[in-house]
Amino acid sequence: MTQTDWDTADHAAAVLKRLANPMRLRLLLALRGGPQSVSVLQVMVGATQPAVSLQLLRMRNDGLVSCYRDADDARIMLYAVAEPRTLALLDMAATI
Repeated sequence: MTQTDWDTADHAAAVLKRLANPMRLRLLLALRGGPQSVSVLQVMVGATQPAVSLQLLRMRNDGLVSCYRDADDARIMLYAVAEPRTLALLDMAATI
């Protein structure tokens, strides 16, 4: 094994660790259809606003989601999946 192999394994483990949370997985799946606000995500995943906001902050810091202001109402932040391959990884995990 080369150092590159070890680095790849370390990176993959870090990504999987970031995903190893049921709420985060639910949020990613809820975002599959496109960007959503915290209030919509709250209803979709059946969690409180503080819980959803906390997980979205962590996911944003981890690079799993991105956020931007709604073009129609700048008070609303919309969240989206930052890397589409994350959803492909979830799909693969669901078949194991």
